[in-house]
Amino acid sequence: MPKKIALLIGVSEYGQGIPPLSAPPNDVEAIRRVLADPNLGGFDEVKPLINPDLTEMQIQIEWLFDNREKQDVLVLFFSGHGIINDHNRLYLTTRITTKNNFRATAVQASFVQDKSRDSRAKRQVMILDCCYSGAFADGWQTKSVGVDIRQELGAEGRAVLTSSTATQTSFGGEELSLYTQHLVDGINTGAADTDNNGEIQVWKLHDYAKRKVQDVRPNQKPGIISDQEGFKILLARVPMSPEAQYRQIVERYARNGKISTRGLLILPIKRQELGIADDKAAEIEKQVLEPFHQRLNHLGNYQEAFKEAVKESYPLTQIARYDLRYLQDKYGLRDEDVAPIEEEVVGLTVPPSQEDPPKPKPGDRIKQAIANIFRTPIAVIPVAILGIVGVGYPVIKFIPSSEDICQSQFFSCGEETFFPSKLTDNKAKGLVAFQKKQYKNATDFFESTIIDYPNDPESKIYLNNARALSNRNPVTLAVVVPILETPDIAEEILRGVAQAQHSFNTSRKEGLLQIVIANDNNNRNQAKQVAQKLSQYSSIIGVIGHYTSAASEAALDDYKTRKLATISPGSTKTQLKSEVFFRTLPNDAKNGEELANYAIKNKYKKVFIFNNPEDPYSRSLTEEFTRVFTNPSRKVVNTVKIDLTEPSSMKITQVDNQQLDAVVLFPSTENTDIASAQNIQNMGIKNLPLLGADALYKKKIFDPGNAVEGLVLAVPWFRDEPNSKDFAKKAKEMWRGEISWRTATSYDATQAFIKALSWPNNPSRQTVLENLKSPDFSQDENSGNSLKFMDGERQEQKPALVKVVRDSSGNLKFELVTK
Repeated sequence: MPKKIALLIGVSEYGQGIPPLSAPPNDVEAIRRVLADPNLGGFDEVKPLINPDLTEMQIQIEWLFDNREKQDVLVLFFSGHGIINDHNRLYLTTRITTKNNFRATAVQASFVQDKSRDSRAKRQVMILDCCYSGAFADGWQTKSVGVDIRQELGAEGRAVLTSSTATQTSFGGEELSLYTQHLVDGINTGAADTDNNGEIQVWKLHDYAKRKVQDVRPNQKPGIISDQEGFKILLARVPMSPEAQYRQIVERYARNGKISTRGLLILPIKRQELGIADDKAAEIEKQVLEPFHQRLNHLGNYQEAFKEAVKESYPLTQIARYDLRYLQDKYGLRDEDVAPIEEEVVGLTVPPSQEDPPKPKPGDRIKQAIANIFRTPIAVIPVAILGIVGVGYPVIKFIPSSEDICQSQFFSCGEETFFPSKLTDNKAKGLVAFQKKQYKNATDFFESTIIDYPNDPESKIYLNNARALSNRNPVTLAVVVPILETPDIAEEILRGVAQAQHSFNTSRKEGLLQIVIANDNNNRNQAKQVAQKLSQYSSIIGVIGHYTSAASEAALDDYKTRKLATISPGSTKTQLKSEVFFRTLPNDAKNGEELANYAIKNKYKKVFIFNNPEDPYSRSLTEEFTRVFTNPSRKVVNTVKIDLTEPSSMKITQVDNQQLDAVVLFPSTENTDIASAQNIQNMGIKNLPLLGADALYKKKIFDPGNAVEGLVLAVPWFRDEPNSKDFAKKAKEMWRGEISWRTATSYDATQAFIKALSWPNNPSRQTVLENLKSPDFSQDENSGNSLKFMDGERQEQKPALVKVVRDSSGNLKFELVTK
C-alpha cells in the first residue's frame, strides 16, 4: 500500500558569520501538525529534524528517499538559509555551516537530487522556504544570481516549491515565515481548495500561498518547478467543517481588503446555511483580509520613513538611501510600489528647480500610487487636485464633496458594511441601493433592518445618511473607530454618534447631519492615513475620534495643519494637547488621581502595577497614579510590563504577595485580556484588591468570574450616577439594552459638534473650531454633566468609580462606588 512520508528540516543556528533565524523550528512544527493530522495531510510518517550537522542531515535525506515504493509520496521540507556559490550552485545550510566554509559544511543541492533520482518513489515534493542570495551576512555581495532550480532539483514527477527567487529574502523575524504560514493556513482551513473538490494538490497549495504572500510582500515571488504529474500530487484533504467552507466563500469574495458587493449579499445567507456564529464569522473574515491590511501598514511605514529622510536632507544621503532600501526589502515592496510615494513626498516637500524638465501632474502621481496599492484602474480613483502657489510649492487643495471619500479604503457613508458578520438581507439591499444613490429605497431597507435589529448603530447611521442625502446639502462629520481589532468597542462608540445624529435629523427638515464612518483599527499608521484623507475634504467640518491616545497622537498633526476640530470620546493621555483637540472624558491625571485617592482612603500602603510602558495611555495612567499615591509612607513596590505571550515574565513573588495591599492593572487598550482568570492566576495575585481604569470596562471582564470580583475601575461615565440616569434610560430604550461609557462620551462629542455647527447659518471648519473654543460655549443636551471646554479639556466632568459585584441572582455586574 502506498505511503506518505515527510522529512522536515529546520535550521535556525549557524556557525560564524551567518545570522540565526527564529522561524525555522516553528515552521517545521506547523508543517508537521497539518501533514500528520489524519483529517488533513494523513501522512504515515513525519520526521522533524532541527539544527542537524552536515552528516546527520545527509543521512536523513538518504533515509527519506531509500527503500521506497513507486507510488509512495515523499515530501522534503527545508526552512533555513540557502547559499549560492560563484557558479550558481545551491547549498542548504546546517548548524555547522559558516560564512567562509559553506562548501564543506552545507548540503549541496546536487546531493539531494542524486538521492531523489535514485529513489523508486516517483511522486516527490520539495519545499524550500529559504533565501538564495549571500545577502544575509555582512560582507557578502548581493547579486542577481541565476540559480536554475529546475536543473538543481527538478525531475520527472517531482514538484519543487520555493518561497522566493534568487535574490530575495524569505525571513523577516516572524514567528513563522510568511510562505510557510500560508502553506499551513491553506491546508488547515481548506482555503487552498480553490475548485472545491475536497482535495489540495501541489499546484493549488502553491497558488494559494503565493497569492497570500504577495498580498503582504509584493516583491516576494514564490516559484514552482514541476511537470504535469508533479502538479497533481495530492498533499491533503480539505477539512469539511462549516468554518472551512465559510472561509473558502469569504476568500472568493475578498477584493483589495474588502468584501465585494456580491459577497455582502451572499455571505449572510451562507452563514445561516452553515450555522456560523456572528463572532466566528467576523474572526474568519478578519483573517482573510489581514494580509492586505498588513501590506497597507508596510506602505504607511515606508512613507513616514521617507518623509523623515527628505526633511533631514534632500537629495538623500547615502546612509538614508541604504536605510530606505533595507526597509523596502524587509517589507517586500517593489520599486513600483514605493516610487509614487517617493515622488509625492518630494513633490510636496522640495521646491522644484527652475531647470527641471516638465513633470507629470501631481494628481497623476497620487492616482498611480493609489492604483498600485489597491490594484484599481486609475480612471476610477478619486483624488485631490494639486496646484502651484506662491514660490512654486505644490499644495493639496480641498475637495469640496465628501462623496468620494465614502468610496475610499477605510471609509463608508452607507455603501458597505464594516461588520459583514452581522449583515442581513435588508441591510445588504440597503447598501446596494445606497451605492446606486437610490436613497429613498436605501432608507426603506435600513428602516426594516433596524426594526429587526434595533441595536445596530451602523444601520441607524446609514439610515440617517440616506435621509440627509435625499434632502441635499447635508452637514458632514466623521467618526473614526477601531473596527477590525475591537468591533464591540467600535459599535459602542457608533451608538452614541447614531443617537445624537438621529435626534438632530428628526428635529429638522433641511441641513441634516451626515456621518462618515472611518476605521483606524487602533493602528498609528492607519490612523494617520485616515486623518490625511479626512483633512483633504473641506465638506467634513469635524471629526469624532480617535478612540485611543496612540491613534489620536498619530493623527493630530494632520488635523492641526487643516484646522479640523477633533473631539475624542476615548483618548485620555494627559499630554495630548492641540488647538484642534478636545475630549469629552476626564484625562489620565484625573483618572489616576481618583484611583490613587481611593487607594489612600482604603489605607493601601504598597501596590504593584502591571502596565505597557510603550503605550501612551498605559504609561500616562501609571505616571499620574504614582504621582498622587507615592509619599514616604506609601509606595509602588514594582512595575511589570504586561506580556501575554510570556506569562512567566508577569509574576508576583510570594514574598511580594504577602507584603502587598493591592494590585493595579493599567494595560493598553489591546491588552485588556490581562484580567482573565488564567492570567491573574499566573501573575500570582491571591485575594488582593484589584484596581484598574476605563479600558477594562467591557462585557468580557466578567468572564473570569471570582477572579475579578471586587475589581474597582475609574470610568468617565456610569449609568447610575444621578445626572446620568435620564440619558441612560433613553439610550436603553433606543438600543434595547444597557450602554457603556463609550456610548455616552461619543454622544457628547457629537452633541458638541451639533451645538458648534448650529450657531452660524453656514458652518465651516473655522466657525466650528471658534465656537468650541469660545468661553461661552455650552451644550445642555448631553449624557449627564454640562458640556463645555477649556483648553480642550471637558469641565465639570469627574471619573466615576465602579466595582465588580454580584447581584441577587449571583451574576457579576458593575456597581457605583459610594463616595
